[in-house]
Amino acid sequence: MKRFIFILFVVLLVAVVWAAMQFGPPQTTGTVVQFRIEQGEGVKSVGRRLADAGLIRNRFLFETYLWYLKADTRVKAGTFALSTAADLPTQVDILLSGVDDRARRVTLIEGWTIDEYADRLDESGFEPEIFSALARDLSLWRDSYDVLASVPSGQSIEGYLFPDTYSVDAAKDAEQLIRKMLNNFSAKLTPVLRDQVAGSGRTLHEVITLASIIEREVAEPADRRLVTDIFLKRLRDGIGLQSDATVNYITKSGRARSTAADLEIDSPYNTYKYRGLPPGPIGNPGIDAITAALAPQPNDYYYFLTDADGGVHYARTFDEHQRNRELYL
Repeated sequence: MKRFIFILFVVLLVAVVWAAMQFGPPQTTGTVVQFRIEQGEGVKSVGRRLADAGLIRNRFLFETYLWYLKADTRVKAGTFALSTAADLPTQVDILLSGVDDRARRVTLIEGWTIDEYADRLDESGFEPEIFSALARDLSLWRDSYDVLASVPSGQSIEGYLFPDTYSVDAAKDAEQLIRKMLNNFSAKLTPVLRDQVAGSGRTLHEVITLASIIEREVAEPADRRLVTDIFLKRLRDGIGLQSDATVNYITKSGRARSTAADLEIDSPYNTYKYRGLPPGPIGNPGIDAITAALAPQPNDYYYFLTDADGGVHYARTFDEHQRNRELYL
């Protein structure tokens, strides 16, 4: 009898481990696939095609999971952006969000803030005040998204609303759109990137905060990696980041250069006055900036500036930096 119980326990344990693996992402690196569900298509067909496209590991568990959620009739027709690095619950959540074929597509740009998103969405029929209020209430989202675990209480979800092109349906449901954006962020943050965050010695919130500054400061991938190393050295040595982008987050002036009055503003986002990272992201960075924030290119520079044409000029000392200011600004 004991032998039978032991064998039964082992079989159940293997089954649980197997099921957990099948719920995981099919790949460790993400590729976004535009997946189309036709009107009237059944769950079995959808599951088979998801498996064939490498978007889920097991179509039987897909069907079973929908049945468990009592959602097997809620998968709707439309086109969905699905990542091969997303787990099964994430894929199902996206599919159940629904897409209206009459929907307008709205593009939200890398580096934009919640307020800039709201202004753009206002043009698509959303109530910008509702979108902003939902995006500023961390408590609404933290329990549903592990990527928000390191966000300090009192902060918004600025930085985690992934910039991309989204279908916005006729209902103008701001909550649904925010879920799409958070799902997209979670899918883009692949297991490889999550491992890099864990090995960086920084929290994800610190990484995204740094990435948001890099997004606003420089455009080219090579420059972003160099600037990441500059910022990390300044953080390490207790030197202020002195980022005009963080000051502009306070003033909302759109100025490339801070004025003398700007630099006197008493705010933790004023990185000329306060050392260290600001309390949170100053916008919503794209994947290139996030990748750069995790892969600094070692260099000897402590200063940089960007000229009117977008060229980046580096300096090892403050005197060199001053000469660059005279030459390029």
